[in-house]
Amino acid sequence: MKFPIFVAVAAVLAGAKKFKNNADSTAGPPPIEVGTFAMTTGRKWEFVTFDGAFSEPPVVSVMPTTDGGDPCTIYIKDVTATGFKAAPAEPYKKDGPHPAWNPETITYIAVASGTWKLGGIRVQAGKKETQIQKYNDAKTRNSDMPGDGGWDNIGFSGFSDTPALITQIQTVNNEVNFEPDDYAKPFMTVACGVVGTNGASVALERAEVANYEYGRVTTAETIGWIAFEAGTGTFTSASGEEVKYASLYTARVVEGWGTSRSVNFGMNMETHSPLVIASQNSRHGNDGGWLRLKSRSSTSVTLVVDEDNKVDSERAHVAERAGIFAVSEGFQFP
Repeated sequence: MKFPIFVAVAAVLAGAKKFKNNADSTAGPPPIEVGTFAMTTGRKWEFVTFDGAFSEPPVVSVMPTTDGGDPCTIYIKDVTATGFKAAPAEPYKKDGPHPAWNPETITYIAVASGTWKLGGIRVQAGKKETQIQKYNDAKTRNSDMPGDGGWDNIGFSGFSDTPALITQIQTVNNEVNFEPDDYAKPFMTVACGVVGTNGASVALERAEVANYEYGRVTTAETIGWIAFEAGTGTFTSASGEEVKYASLYTARVVEGWGTSRSVNFGMNMETHSPLVIASQNSRHGNDGGWLRLKSRSSTSVTLVVDEDNKVDSERAHVAERAGIFAVSEGFQFP
């Protein structure tokens, strides 16, 4: 069930406006949507329908919360011009379902590939197919997986300072029959290394569960990425609402499970429940990890780095950088 900020699915199918996708357009606002959906049981794939249809499948990212004690992220798949599927995914030897998300309000963002302007900031989005993995070699112990893996690269342009980078795997090609009533095998998120003004290093994050017992990567996955120029401001949505936004590339301030450090938006969103999407923008901890949303307020957000705990029970993590995009309410363009 969608939340009230969205029109019904029937309205979309009956002829809601289509987003125009021009990969070279910077004159107008991007085909973009930010909203929420209900994770209703934590045990199944949820179908999320966009408020407006895109002309082709956009880049999608979702924000897992810290509700529930087990390590968990959210997988997406079957991204189309009209929606996508989402489900909780726990690492090896967890029970699979995440009943704490019953229900849970999850924020998502969808952006058409290309270069755009949103308010006063530059936005670029794209996709990268890769089979390259990062993992903790000391805890993986695969003789034919030496070192700690490697890096692939994505490129963007036109940023004078380091942008906030949002990433999400768009596919489940290595476990096409995955269902959230069991653990993911292989379990994967996105590893992000150095982020600069012209691009970033990325890989499939296998963390401490890259051993073949925990599933193999035999084919490429698609990493979706969205780069936001850092800044704060307002813009007017397609419905005429004034939307406040903040995009941030943080210092090394986000730490592991059980540690709470807030990040200021740099402005007052004038709502206690802004919608926040964030991704890890560094990999200083060799155990790997991914971000989860703990709390937010009108002026700040608290994020944590989560880890799997199959090889060892600790989920502490050194401080990492984050890319954050927050808005005062859900919206769509154009």
